[in-house]
Amino acid sequence: MGLMNQLPLYIVRAVTLLIAFAVHEYSHARAAYALGDDTAANAGRMTLNPLVHIDPYGAIMLLFVGFGWAKPVPVRSDIVNRSHKSGMVIVSAAGPLSNFLLALAAALLIRLNIPYLNSGWGAFFFHQFALINISLGVFNLIPIAPLDGEKIADAYIPDRIRGAWIRIQAYGPQLLLILLLVLPYLRVDLFARTIGPIIGFIYRLFIGA
Repeated sequence: MGLMNQLPLYIVRAVTLLIAFAVHEYSHARAAYALGDDTAANAGRMTLNPLVHIDPYGAIMLLFVGFGWAKPVPVRSDIVNRSHKSGMVIVSAAGPLSNFLLALAAALLIRLNIPYLNSGWGAFFFHQFALINISLGVFNLIPIAPLDGEKIADAYIPDRIRGAWIRIQAYGPQLLLILLLVLPYLRVDLFARTIGPIIGFIYRLFIGA
């Protein structure tokens, strides 16, 4: 019975992640292409086909934990940084920005006060669509590898601590798993206490609640 009660949420999450991941990774690929790097385009990643971008583990994490990731788009930092001094920052920020724009589009539809969108399945879908995209945008800005925030922060790390930064980022995936799975199991949910309020603030700002 519990699973059946949660089924609508899982359906909405599945549809949302297919759209959100596809747009997110396409935005990375398109930004890189605009800066002269056709690596992702040649790999078939400059597409809105979600099946090309889905990472099975990241999708499962998003469905059942609330946070997840897609298959990273290949980018040549030497090419994009040669085209623009902040090339990697632009390419990396394009993904989270696309999620915020998707959330904003859903919020604008809700604010139009169209009857169907403010009741039943319509309201449920667009509210969840906005919330999940905001969550993805904020989550991906965390400065831990392999998230986009790590690549953005990397451009501004002072040389005197770069060695330590690189050593820490080498364990980025393990740190994420600890933060996402181990600490909540120990009833120490740092995400809920840190980025949770940020997600809530942006959601209320967009929705107008």
